[in-house]
Amino acid sequence: FSLFLDRRSFGDSPISVDVDRSSLEDDITEFLMKHFARSPSDNHRLECYDISNLYGQEATGSMVVFSQGEFARKEYRKFKIDHKGISDIYMMREMIERRLKHDEWDMPDLMILDGGAPQLRHIEKYFRANNISIPLISIAKRPDRILVAKNGYKPIYLNKESLLFKIIQALRDESHRFAKKYHVSLRNRNFLN
Repeated sequence: FSLFLDRRSFGDSPISVDVDRSSLEDDITEFLMKHFARSPSDNHRLECYDISNLYGQEATGSMVVFSQGEFARKEYRKFKIDHKGISDIYMMREMIERRLKHDEWDMPDLMILDGGAPQLRHIEKYFRANNISIPLISIAKRPDRILVAKNGYKPIYLNKESLLFKIIQALRDESHRFAKKYHVSLRNRNFLN
């Protein structure tokens, strides 16, 4: 089947690629086994998170989902951040804490944070303190690279031409766009009021 990878939010053209779902799921399994010694669920569910705000105002967060080989848009979630005027790192933690309270949502096989080592370090510390064992990575920009919570939060190698890497990029872009859209709608609503 074909998978549409939309990269427009970072100036790239949208691309559609033919995907061998079983091959993609093999790549996800291999990645999780190599870096986390974990096998995925049958859904091979990936979730990506981002924060959008303007100087701490009207802060929003997004969760986007990739499951069973496609973007599961009905399972996307948006969050209005309660704690104002704090750093993006703490806003990210608030969103993750709230997400994990939803036992009725399927748990992810991999959580992806839009951000670098500071975001990853903070959330990974929260995971350890609360005995949360969900595999966690972040994707940092300029250049795009994948970080895991080991070896000093240094980038790990993942072929940048691989479909898995492109899906992680597309999830990051999608979470960025989804959070920003909600943020702008809140700003406009308050401006009109």
